Amino acid sequence: MGLLLGDTHTGRDGGLAVRVWAAVPQVRHDRRRDRVESSPEQIAQSAQIAENMSQASGVPTRVVGWYHSHPHITVHPSHVDLRTQKMYQGMDEGFLGLILSVFQEEVASRLGKVQMTAFQTAPGGEEKRVGVTVVHPRSW
Repeated sequence: MGLLLGDTHTGRDGGLAVRVWAAVPQVRHDRRRDRVESSPEQIAQSAQIAENMSQASGVPTRVVGWYHSHPHITVHPSHVDLRTQKMYQGMDEGFLGLILSVFQEEVASRLGKVQMTAFQTAPGGEEKRVGVTVVHPRSW
């Protein structure tokens, strides 16, 4: 798990667009099996890394989201993921969640696959899918 660094802007369709160009891995603060939360200290350190990137590159950078994996299960956010995302959105309405479902296998071909979803929590508490673009730093 970790935090995503990048920026947000209004997309061509008028909706929120999130660009991600860095990730800061986090140590799990809560060791329960179904939790992937960072400590406030780690979040502050990640914000400082984003500030340092902004100063070094001249490109405004901030913490724009969080990511984690779902090994061997669906890519859809759990009720815990949606609750965690809602908390983050309370601090920044543009914050996004990213889940990678890893170690999946196509039954017929027996080929491995990785799935990814970007989401936010809608006002009713359900999943709201979000588009995300991963940007290589040299394409700024």
